[in-house]
Amino acid sequence: MSCSLSLWCGSRWRRKPAKAAEQAPPSPKSLSSTKSPSSSRSPSSGGDTSILELATANLPPQNTHSQFWWTAAGRTLALMLHYAGYCPVAQYQHLLYFANSIAPFLGPARKDEKESVQWLSFMTDDGTPIELSWDWGNKRKSPAIRFSIEPVGLDAGTQLDLYNREVGGKFHCTLKETLPNADYEWCDHFIKRFCADEDLEKISAKRKTATQIFYAFDLNGNDIIPKVYFFPGIRAETLGQTTLESISEAVRSAPHCAPDNLEAFSVLEKFFTDSSAGPLELEMLAADLIRPVDSRLKIYFRSRNTRFSSVANIMSLNNAIASESFAKGLQNLRKLWDLVFDRKESDDEPLENTLHRTAGILYYAQFRLGDELPSIKIYLPVRHYAACDGKVVRGLKEFLVESRADDHVMNYEAFLESAFSRSALEEDRGVHTYLGCSINSDGSLKLISYINPQPWKLNTFQQ
Repeated sequence: MSCSLSLWCGSRWRRKPAKAAEQAPPSPKSLSSTKSPSSSRSPSSGGDTSILELATANLPPQNTHSQFWWTAAGRTLALMLHYAGYCPVAQYQHLLYFANSIAPFLGPARKDEKESVQWLSFMTDDGTPIELSWDWGNKRKSPAIRFSIEPVGLDAGTQLDLYNREVGGKFHCTLKETLPNADYEWCDHFIKRFCADEDLEKISAKRKTATQIFYAFDLNGNDIIPKVYFFPGIRAETLGQTTLESISEAVRSAPHCAPDNLEAFSVLEKFFTDSSAGPLELEMLAADLIRPVDSRLKIYFRSRNTRFSSVANIMSLNNAIASESFAKGLQNLRKLWDLVFDRKESDDEPLENTLHRTAGILYYAQFRLGDELPSIKIYLPVRHYAACDGKVVRGLKEFLVESRADDHVMNYEAFLESAFSRSALEEDRGVHTYLGCSINSDGSLKLISYINPQPWKLNTFQQ
């Protein structure tokens, strides 16, 4: 099979828009009567009809697998939207979108961690194909909720669909039909570059995953902003290239890209080939599905060096980024590092040694066309190095209360307690996958908590 877009979104993949979108939703007046996050009542509690119950009542028939993901990840998403303070209409719209356009593409139901899985999604370490996130905003801006997925077919990983190819075109068409105002120009270009079937047939047996693409969705008020993520390593392996060479060819040949507006990318190419940062493993190339002139290009990479001195060096692009506010930002990052990893400020010892595929520190470098310098974001891998999820929450809470008197912490704690069992939070780790941190222009940190809605840790399946 070729990788032409006609096969990704051709006639055999066409489907009608989700039926629920054709139904008249409850009126805004009826939705606005539901409880606000300040109430002790959660979206799944008794009493007044909740947004989650209203959305469930308006869904078309679902198969067993879609129903499972709606019950597990859908309910967790509902709790996040509620406690983040989304208005009832936005909650309802986002939940219907998730139920109709996302849940059917998350693969087979899986209630038990020990249950064998046909397709081990690279989205999370345990193969759960969805990750939720809570963007903390700031004193003037409420939290924002997002989620990322790997579309997974029901037969993915079996002889019927060894490399999870059957679902790709179906989901891509659903995305274009349900979010027609997004811009797919760069997405289509990179699909042609990185999603060829013949690449999968040639990959090494040593490669532990054949994941080629993720999608993500920022829920901004009533709007949904999609993003797309590609894994260039498979293409690079097929052609005998480095991953950087594969990314460079794709970026420099992308629509609207030219030498005079890729200065920031040239800085990154030099950085990735400079040995002073140590070995860096390039993982993903991502883009926002908005106009290319406004979109970010993001390159995700991993360093196995877990000393904070290495973190400071990489965040500064080998000292290419330097200012008083940046230095303040590194100080704030060090405070958070010490709190969640239980370290001392003078300690530059590496974090505990682990050989896991996703161990080490994950970063991304982002830029827009015309930027002179990229910026760096770090993902603190708390799923590997924090003592437990409770420690993550307490460290994050102390940092937020001290740094900005944050008033969203109580709602975040209420969300976690409503969604996950106490034992999952206090006796284990893995609910939090990462804490994403980038340095703002004033030296404060932009923070995002990433959540794995592991079904076996949810209260839903333990009642």
